Amino acid sequence: MEGKWNESTPMQSILCKFQSINQQFERMKCNDKTKIDDYILIVDGLKSIIDLLENPQDDRQKSSLKAQTCSRIGSIYYHLIQNSGKAKIYFDMCIELGAQSAWFESWYVEAVQLSQKIQSDAQRNRSDWQTFENNLPKQTTSGVNSHNQSDWKAFEKDLPRHDTASVNSHNPMDDGSDQSQTPTTAEIKLSSIIKKLQAADKQLDKLRSNSNYQTDQVLILIDTYKQILPIAMDDEIHDSSVIAKTNSRIGLLFYQFLKKPEKAKVYFTRCKIVHQANNDGNSNEEDWYQEANTMLNLIQQEDHPKPTEGQRPTNDSSPWRQHFPDSFENDKTNGSYSTFMDHVSHDTKTVFTDEDLFSSCNGDDSPIEVMLDSTNKEYNCIIKSMNHNNNTTTLKLIQTYQQLIPRFHPSQYQIVAEIQSKLGNIYYKIIRNLNKAREFYVKCIQLMDTHSNKDENSASDWLIAARQSLDQINKLKAASDRCNVNAFQYDNSMSNDFGQSTSGSNNQWSFNSGYTIFDSYWTPQNVFIAKLKLDVAEEKLKRSLHSNSTNSDLLTQLKKTFQEIIQSAIFNEENLKARAYYNIALMQYHLDVDKNAARTGLEACIREAGSSCTTEQWYQDAHQLLKTIIRGDNTASTSSKQSTTTERTDIDPSSFSYDNHIRLQIAKQRFHTSDQKLNTLQEANDSCDRDFEALILIDSYKEIIFLLNKNHLDLIAQANCRIGKIYYYIVRNNDKAIHYCQHCIDMASKESRLESWCRAAFDIIQKISKETEENINKQEEDNFDINTELIQEEENLRQSCNSIEKLLRFIYQKYPLPQYREKSYQLPKVITISQEKRLLNKALVHYHPDRNSRREYGLRWYKRCEMITRCINECKKKAAIANWATFENV
Repeated sequence: MEGKWNESTPMQSILCKFQSINQQFERMKCNDKTKIDDYILIVDGLKSIIDLLENPQDDRQKSSLKAQTCSRIGSIYYHLIQNSGKAKIYFDMCIELGAQSAWFESWYVEAVQLSQKIQSDAQRNRSDWQTFENNLPKQTTSGVNSHNQSDWKAFEKDLPRHDTASVNSHNPMDDGSDQSQTPTTAEIKLSSIIKKLQAADKQLDKLRSNSNYQTDQVLILIDTYKQILPIAMDDEIHDSSVIAKTNSRIGLLFYQFLKKPEKAKVYFTRCKIVHQANNDGNSNEEDWYQEANTMLNLIQQEDHPKPTEGQRPTNDSSPWRQHFPDSFENDKTNGSYSTFMDHVSHDTKTVFTDEDLFSSCNGDDSPIEVMLDSTNKEYNCIIKSMNHNNNTTTLKLIQTYQQLIPRFHPSQYQIVAEIQSKLGNIYYKIIRNLNKAREFYVKCIQLMDTHSNKDENSASDWLIAARQSLDQINKLKAASDRCNVNAFQYDNSMSNDFGQSTSGSNNQWSFNSGYTIFDSYWTPQNVFIAKLKLDVAEEKLKRSLHSNSTNSDLLTQLKKTFQEIIQSAIFNEENLKARAYYNIALMQYHLDVDKNAARTGLEACIREAGSSCTTEQWYQDAHQLLKTIIRGDNTASTSSKQSTTTERTDIDPSSFSYDNHIRLQIAKQRFHTSDQKLNTLQEANDSCDRDFEALILIDSYKEIIFLLNKNHLDLIAQANCRIGKIYYYIVRNNDKAIHYCQHCIDMASKESRLESWCRAAFDIIQKISKETEENINKQEEDNFDINTELIQEEENLRQSCNSIEKLLRFIYQKYPLPQYREKSYQLPKVITISQEKRLLNKALVHYHPDRNSRREYGLRWYKRCEMITRCINECKKKAAIANWATFENV
């Protein structure tokens, strides 16, 4: 909702929005990993509420809500973002709005106190600055302007070491007057960035002392230093020492921690140029400058050897050529280099605002680019190794690329398009997901075609590869759509369909007539190729059976092909496994004359076949052959042999009454095996193995239910009873156990109600009902006992609310925190008035019910935390009223 207040805006929705933002803010305060950016988002949400209440009518509720919102924004700026100027503005707005309607509220009292504190701190800082100015020696004023080295150095020795840089960088006596003046905005900004630089230096020292640092910490520190650069290069400040020191620190991080000497050399070179251009040798003894100069010399000696006399480096990829114009790349003797240095000396601001020399956080060496470089290295390793088993690394790589794409500017569309092409390569070559790969390839090509000309695109290798891969996927899809044609015609035309030669041994699209083993992974490409191979092998087998030929080499080759399809097809795509089992059974029945092996193969074929293939010719032939083997009708072998070579149209699918018999036999056999496993599983002790085996056993019983039909309801009821038994005794899932046991009772016939398995289902339902009732009664009793016990405890606790210190000591002594959380926390021996509010808030965080869940710590502790939280809030209200009375007296 945008815009100002109007009568159509309901007050209830604004209150709900304010409460939701407050709840989110409270959760963020309890989280140690919350960043400043998150608090800024909270501030933006609160500002939107102020916009809605911009011009309210004469309503105490609206003015009070706006004052409370201003108070909350001011406290966030003061305590968390540490911006006293903006905090003072919002505190004053709160005081002005809530003077009549909310003067008694605790947040209003807090706003008044903090506003006064900010004002007193500003006056104290102003007096300290005036004292500092008055203590400056008057004879050094002219010496600063005329670079009188001896007087100024004598004065510097008397200053503290950490103040020397700030005095050198921005001397308040530069204007030649010795009168005390109020600090300007530029001086305040300079002091703030110096404090920020000192804090970043402390973090750098911690990184140096810690050998187990992480790359993310280094990148965050680089971002912090880069945020200092634009402020230091501002026209009002333009402090050369801060700019040089910041560049030296960034170069040090790139050189020592990220091991990138080329990028480090860029920043060290910037530091040296700025330092030499703006200092006449005054601060050459600074440690940071000497360290930067030493590292720059090391980089030049290791990576860029010193050229011979009269010759400049010619490496086009050096950082010097990347960040300086070509006109300065000539020899120093021709005058252009000296002209450039003179230009730097006389007008340094021009050099600092040059985008080619000083890039901001969005430059080529930003943390985003560093992350992109490391991700590209991982991508190259995965693509070169073609590792299909390390799924975790591949998924992390995809996630990193997808997180990087939104961070780039729209002008950097080429980087985004290249990332999308790499994602397409990962899905196409590693994961083998053609739909996802096609999606990323299309995005990449469309992005490049939209922003640039096709003539320019043709020069990019990655774009050419993306177009070729997309063409291959489209051709593969078109070929798979035509696979219902007789596959024998593809035997000699595979290279034409896929646009590649079949002669190469490393070609994954080639059709090898020798039927080599498939890849270890099962992909849509391999499914299509396997189907073609299976069709060709079936055609050859039919010809062999029709001609009664016994070519042992051909039959061995065909059998090997069928076995490879069975082993490679992890998922039974297109019923390839079932068809392969059927063909092996044909060879065993007609050629090897092994009826038992043929029967096993046909049963496996029927088991692997899906419900969609019941009308297929090979499925009907498999049923007919299995019927012949079961009946022992050996005279039908000739007609069965002929049925494999000619089209069968005289068979009625409804006449296959033996199908139910086969399914019943298989179901009984599996039932017997599963019951044996269940008995063994009940005796096992290892819980992990038991849970895993129990889930497998549940799937086995579900397969049995699938094999049976409505004529065998008792067997289905028994299987449901077994599943309920597993869920109750092993998996400990009462909801599913009662579901399957009730299903078993509903399906069981009247004659089966006295069977042991049906009585077991009844017993399980009764036990679960009894346990549920006992748990409910026990919970009600516990609630009653706890409430009765806590009434007396709450009375004792309220009696100690007269003093904040007494209340805190009573809570932490009477109700200590759990041993495994906040173990070492203790109250200070002496609690001052200024510490009372902070300790109350900390106790509220410790004992808040949201941090003490009922499931983890129990119902009794949860109820007790609710009681303690109520007492702490009452104590805070009493303290706020007392503070307001004191404030009125003052």
